[in-house]
Amino acid sequence: MTLERMTELVVPADTAWEILVVNNNCPDDTDQVVAEFKGRLPIRMVSEPAPGKSHPLNRAADDAAGRYLLFTGLPSPQSAQPLPFLTSARSPDRSTPPTFHSARTW
Repeated sequence: MTLERMTELVVPADTAWEILVVNNNCPDDTDQVVAEFKGRLPIRMVSEPAPGKSHPLNRAADDAAGRYLLFTGLPSPQSAQPLPFLTSARSPDRSTPPTFHSARTW
């Protein structure tokens, strides 16, 4: 789901949610894209300089404010395949780390 499509989500007024973008040394215009959506979505960005997939995922889990987390990624321009995503939940007091479950978008 693109950020533009996320602006169409119908979220109950009493639901707190956020989109957390982790910039993992992307040479593209990620910073600019996030800035363009700041007035339209509850979006924020953090940076994770360590390369690899696990570092940005762990950074997101540490920085996310919510109890339930949904992780997804952007497809490469060469791929039209659905993106896998991970969901997780953690204890309300954050005393235990999130437990991750893998799924696939269809």
